[in-house]
Formats: sequence, structure tokens, C-alpha cells
Amino acid sequence: MSNHLESGSINSLDASLQDVTRSAKQLIACSPSESIAWLALYWVEIRAEGFGPTAISYLTQSYHFGPHEIWVQLFRAPLALRAYGFLPDDLKRQTRADFDDIVGARLFPTAVLMYQAASQTTQAVLLEGMCTDPIEVRLIFRRFAESRGLRIAHACFAEPDNPIRG
Repeated sequence: MSNHLESGSINSLDASLQDVTRSAKQLIACSPSESIAWLALYWVEIRAEGFGPTAISYLTQSYHFGPHEIWVQLFRAPLALRAYGFLPDDLKRQTRADFDDIVGARLFPTAVLMYQAASQTTQAVLLEGMCTDPIEVRLIFRRFAESRGLRIAHACFAEPDNPIRG
């Protein structure tokens, strides 16, 4: 998609969005419980029309039909985290669950990238959610974050003069 924007080819971008929409709707017509198709519609909606009730309904369907499909979560979590502050409470909870599942699967580099891309407010929510994770998980997450130049300043993460709680 960025190639279309860089080249100024808006018509090509519109056609690509239409192709994604058509493919997603065809998949839903065959199998309405395909969470990836609902996520594709969410993605197109936020690109074409912006974030609003229709986008929220598509994201809701994606969570409803695939709450713990890790391969879908790897696509959905970054998209949902970008809109986290605007999500209804139930979608916020599900978005945090996506992040928790990704951390739980020990996909630390990916989790750190998602954390890094989130707003500061959302980052604080994600770190607070990790407070119940085993100490080893928090330390590994922190190490991966530091390798990207990020500093984790949270009570649940060990620092030389501030031991981990929990």
C-alpha cells in the first residue's frame, strides 16, 4: 500500500482496497466465522473511511470469531493497539488479551515492536497487564525492549535500585 502512496497512484490504491474488500466479503460469504476476513474489512474501513462505528463492528466480529488465533492476533493486535484509546472497553480488554497471548507465546521481538508503536498511555496499560507474568517473562521482555533502545520504567520490571514487585 505504501508503494501506491509513494508513487501517487491513488487509483491503484483504491483498486487494492476494493480487491481486499471483495476477497474478504467472499470469504465471509463462504465462512462467516473467518476472523481474518473481518479483520481485513476493519483494515480497509479505517483506511478508506477512518475509525468509526463500522470499523468497530468489523473489529468486534474478528475478536468474536477468533479470540485466540495467534496468527490472526499477530495482525490484529498492532491495528487495534493504534486505536486503543478510542476502543470500547470490551475491545480494549480483547486487545490486551491479544498482546498477552503474544507475550505468552514468547514472541518477544514482536511484542516489543507492538509496545514501541503504541501510545505512551497504551504502553502503560500493556506493562501493567504484564505485572502478573512470571518474573522471567518480564525480564526477557525488558531485555528485548532495551535492545531496541527503549527504557522500561515500571514498578513491575526490575531495575538496579528498584526490585520487581510480585
